[in-house]
Amino acid sequence: QRNRKRKLAAIHIQSVWRRRSESKKWQKKIMGQRFVTRIAQGAMARLRYMSLMRAATLFQRLIRGNLTRFRLLRAHNMRVKLQKVMRGTVLRRRMDRRSKASERIAASWKGFLARRSEALRHESARRIQTEYR
Repeated sequence: QRNRKRKLAAIHIQSVWRRRSESKKWQKKIMGQRFVTRIAQGAMARLRYMSLMRAATLFQRLIRGNLTRFRLLRAHNMRVKLQKVMRGTVLRRRMDRRSKASERIAASWKGFLARRSEALRHESARRIQTEYR
């Protein structure tokens, strides 16, 4: 009976030991699988993140390009408008100068004609007065 109890105790200890070592093997295997899964999930997360970053970078590039083009176009349009205004101002000044010059020429001509007419009348009056007296 005592031997039988020892034998049963030894069998029980061996069984527990086997279960424990098998359990450790399974735990190592499961831990390895979890490790590989974590590495794979990390790689997938990094891929998703890089994809999002590439898309965001592309979007930012497009927006910055459009904003820069818009600013440059606006500055160009402002320069063109300023040139139009300045050319208009210069043209109006030139036209005013020409108009004033033509008015001066017309006034001078009218003055010349008036003086000549007056001189002719004066000369005619002098001739009449000297010859018919």
